[in-house]
Amino acid sequence: MTMETELRKYREPEQLVLDFFIEQNVDGQRYSQSIDLYDAIPKYFWGKVIREEKGFLSSISRPFIHRGTEYEVQIRPASIVKDGVEKYYYPGVREEIVEDALRKLATESRIKRIDKRLGLDFSVYELRKELKKAGHSYNHTQITDALKVCSRTGLTLYRTKDKKIMVDQNMFPTLGIVEGQGRGGSDLVVVEFNSLVTRSIEQKTFRQINYERSMKITNSLARWLHKRMSHNYRQAEAFHNSYDITLTTIIRDSGMTPYKRLGDSRKYVQRGLEELKRLHVIYLYEEKPKKKGRKLENVTFILKPSLKFTDEMKRANAIMKST
Repeated sequence: MTMETELRKYREPEQLVLDFFIEQNVDGQRYSQSIDLYDAIPKYFWGKVIREEKGFLSSISRPFIHRGTEYEVQIRPASIVKDGVEKYYYPGVREEIVEDALRKLATESRIKRIDKRLGLDFSVYELRKELKKAGHSYNHTQITDALKVCSRTGLTLYRTKDKKIMVDQNMFPTLGIVEGQGRGGSDLVVVEFNSLVTRSIEQKTFRQINYERSMKITNSLARWLHKRMSHNYRQAEAFHNSYDITLTTIIRDSGMTPYKRLGDSRKYVQRGLEELKRLHVIYLYEEKPKKKGRKLENVTFILKPSLKFTDEMKRANAIMKST
């Protein structure tokens, strides 16, 4: 299917999804939207990738819990051919940042419908400009590589209890690129979002998130925690309400590679929490370790959201009630 065919199939979305664009800039801060379930999937790979012979990577499975339901996702790595050599890639930090930037473009009245799913068209120049504005200076090749990884990474998500498949699809089911036809002589791109993204927008289960702050976070786990809190922290009406989460929950639901010693995983989480303090997401955190004898079994982190973050969550709550 040609790029021109894909663009002809695009049409403006109906009013139902236009609420996705509510209040994207507040008090000088830029906002985007988090997506229910899709954003909870631990689909990104952090850390060193160990490839097998000829650059091959195996599929990986990750269990997680979302809103009390147990899920498992199988992630099939993307195959990319460069200079005649095929290599495999998991979606990583770069792909997460690029996908978040695309989400921001989508909230600026750029989103369109293709067949039954939502997506957008843009130039690599525009995306590169947005990424630079958000503090990430990826070049043209890095951006197009990230788009290709997302479009070729397969996700099979199913409920653990009954093995019911919720989605079996690539992160971007459609990616079309026409070289040199976009703004500034860059490539013109059309991307179709995963059907879980479309479903969340149509069902209005998205939630406002401080995009500008999220893009400033350098620690991957801190970025994950910020997104999780932004989507799930509903008890913001009282400033003293904490957000509690255990170490084992963080390891399971974030997809992080756990250390051999639980204490080292604890230290890794602490580094992420310190970054959240620096960026005024939380103003402090407390820890309640659970031990069996001298052995550490778990830690409950009691996070105290900052006044600024609490105000953001109150505004997000009000927006949800009004849509």
